[in-house]
Amino acid sequence: METTGRSDQHVRFESFELNLHTRELCRHGLKLKLQGHPIEVLAMLLQRPGDLVTREEIQKRLWPKDTFVDFEHGLNSTINRLREALGDHAETPRFIETLPRLGYRFIAPVEQAAIADPVSSPQTAKAPGTERAAHAAARPSASTIGMLAWAVVAALGVLAMLIAFNAFGLRDRLLQHVLPVPAFRSIAVLPLQSLSSDPGQEAFAGGITAALITDLEGIRELRVVPPQAVMRYKGSNKPLPQIARELNVDVIVAGTVQLSGDKVHITAQLIQRKTGRPLWAGSYEKNSHDLPYLQSEVAEDIARQIELGRYPSATR
Repeated sequence: METTGRSDQHVRFESFELNLHTRELCRHGLKLKLQGHPIEVLAMLLQRPGDLVTREEIQKRLWPKDTFVDFEHGLNSTINRLREALGDHAETPRFIETLPRLGYRFIAPVEQAAIADPVSSPQTAKAPGTERAAHAAARPSASTIGMLAWAVVAALGVLAMLIAFNAFGLRDRLLQHVLPVPAFRSIAVLPLQSLSSDPGQEAFAGGITAALITDLEGIRELRVVPPQAVMRYKGSNKPLPQIARELNVDVIVAGTVQLSGDKVHITAQLIQRKTGRPLWAGSYEKNSHDLPYLQSEVAEDIARQIELGRYPSATR
């Protein structure tokens, strides 16, 4: 399916619609919070509905050879997040069918979404002379314009006085909103520390670290330090601001992992390079079989703090 034409960039299936150009997925017109690798896999499947998209094709597109990551774990996490967003299930698929050891296939009917053209749309067509009459009827009189102008000038004058004298703290509140929000364009996820004495859980913590890095790589205009560059800081006692300077990043993610029975507990905090203080912290716990969703939740919360520029505490 070509994506060069304007209408070809919008694909619809059931109540969902995907813009292949902006990678925005909507359901019933409402935008869903899905980004990164899951949305890329969905785009690949929708561009070839009914055809097999092999695991090798997905790996080549999303995990190049120079990317150090557990491909099996990353792919499973990606497909699980995509199915969760679509309300799909591997056992009884409505959209994404798994072909064991081969890849995936999109099995639901797909159609190009019609996009209305405001120039030629019949709803906007008008008979000759109708448009001129409508403009004439809607044109305000000179006296009305004069009254509106006077009211605007008076309102601006009152507002200027209130700001000048900082009445009701108005000036402080305005300056608080006008001041620029810190922009973070680079991030490093340090190896998550395992709180268990079991050596086998070190690999478990490393897998979660790699999955978080993979998820954060889906944020546009954010440089994410690859896993091989941060592994040398595993168990390091260096101050976090120093590590941030050495990696040349704006913020660092540090945290812990603990697997106890069938429960996984993850803590994470976002550390700013300049101050070394936590900007945000989160605590998460789920059953081990929900691990892919847990990783996705942590990554999405971190992404939200970066994109919004606000850093409230979060406990889950």
